[in-house]
Formats: sequence, C-alpha cells, structure tokens
Amino acid sequence: NNESIWNKMLQQYGSNLGLKDEKAYLYLLGQIKHESDDFKYMEEIADGSAYEGRKDLGNTNKGDGKRYKGRGPIQVTGRSNYEKIYKDFFVPNGLGQYDVVNNPELANDPEIGSLLTIGWLAVTENGKRAIAESNNYNIKGLTKAINGGYNGLQDRIKRTNNLLTKYNY
Repeated sequence: NNESIWNKMLQQYGSNLGLKDEKAYLYLLGQIKHESDDFKYMEEIADGSAYEGRKDLGNTNKGDGKRYKGRGPIQVTGRSNYEKIYKDFFVPNGLGQYDVVNNPELANDPEIGSLLTIGWLAVTENGKRAIAESNNYNIKGLTKAINGGYNGLQDRIKRTNNLLTKYNY
C-alpha cells in the first residue's frame, strides 16, 4: 500500500531530514495523512486551475497551475517546488531519471510521489520549516508551513492526536 511505500522511501532517503524523534515524526505524519487522506491520494483531486498564474509557486507559464498541482503524500504544488526538488534532491540522489519538471505526472506514482515529498521536506524553505515545527511539536506552525494557511486544521489536529495516542505520547 501507499503508506508502506512512503515508509520505505523515507527510510531510504529521509535520514537527513533532521526529525529529532518519533514524536516529531508523528506530528509530520498527521499532516501527511490529512493531505493524502490516509495515503489514498497521490494527486490532488482538484484540477489545479486555482494555482494558475501563482507567481509565488513559480507558475509563470500558461497551464502551470494544472501541470504542477499537488502530488505526493504531502501534495507538493507549484513549478518552482518541482524544479528545486528535481535539481537539489532528485539529481544529487541519483534519481535524475524521474524528471518531474518535464513530466510532473510521474509523481502520481506512490514511490516517486513519496520521493517528491521527501525532497520537498529536505530542500525547500517551507519543507525545512515543516521539519522545525514538527520538532517543536507545533501543529499550527506545521500546518502553516505545509498549507500556507490553516485549511483543515481541526482534521490535522485530530489525525495527529490519534497517532500520538496510538503510539503512547
């Protein structure tokens, strides 16, 4: 299933993310479970047209909104994120054959989508902020780093609390 694929990719490529402990990881996982609806969706349900022309996401070419809509368990969005992750994470890790810039739909594959998410956490400013907020056990700050706002905050809190309870934190 997609969650076990995520776990496998995380073990293989996520060791340098800087998560300080299991509890910090559970905070991050609660967010990922919200974004992907428990790993059901590797691609955003919406068509991405809402991101058209969003310069803050690097969507400067016609069609970029739909082309670079949310993918992977954390729903990485925007041309600039795909480009940075490809250049600074995929290529240095020997994953250059997965050209998510020219073929963003590759990230609909659970393995490549998981790598896109790990890359986002590893090399983007918001991804690094997400790691820092996970280490601070701060759901609100973590939500803001991932979402840009507080969409779905109550569900994110519920999913995180369920994980913390399940693993006795």
